[in-house]
Amino acid sequence: MAYSLAVPTDFLLRVSSASHSGAVMPKVGLELFHVSTDETISDRQTRSLEYAEHLSAIHSVETQRIVLIDNYNAGGRSLAVEEVLGYLKNRDMLPEYWAYEADLVANAQKVLNALTDGRLRRANERYIDNNRRFPCSLLTASWYLTRLGSLTSDGVIRGVNGDRYSRPEVLLNILPEDYREVEERALALIHNSEFAGEAERIYGWFYSTAVVSQKRTSLRW
Repeated sequence: MAYSLAVPTDFLLRVSSASHSGAVMPKVGLELFHVSTDETISDRQTRSLEYAEHLSAIHSVETQRIVLIDNYNAGGRSLAVEEVLGYLKNRDMLPEYWAYEADLVANAQKVLNALTDGRLRRANERYIDNNRRFPCSLLTASWYLTRLGSLTSDGVIRGVNGDRYSRPEVLLNILPEDYREVEERALALIHNSEFAGEAERIYGWFYSTAVVSQKRTSLRW
């Protein structure tokens, strides 16, 4: 296999420290298969399933799977949620929960209001004023905080079987490498907000793919 399946060291230290101390292992909110409604399912999404399977096979951690479908930055073709969930069911990787990115806007505004760095807040406000939309990093920060229970998940996170959302203690996000920059900016927003303490509960696991998102790399935020 030409790519590494090594689980991030900082994440392993977090879960292993609980195991060694005799504490209850933290429940891990596992994001995988991030897809946009104008994409066709490809190795950009399916590679994340290999990583999730590896995590389950090698490490004894309790996970709940969640999928974010980007219908906010998308245009053109409309990939239906039924297609996404059907594909994952056939791969025996059906998530417990899923969400649409457009439903994060209200929570993204709450993150903006909670920023403690005035310069950072003004920069994001200018971006919103100039582009008439929220930046990816602000939506991502709100996504993390929604999953951790710091912001409401009502009307945002849906249970595949109708179950009410149950928040995990730790997040592990399995994403293509070209998302790393936006993810780092999202963490910087959280660090510079009233939710700063939540940043230490968020981990990223990035992988390279043959298909690179031109849309993602063209977005500054």
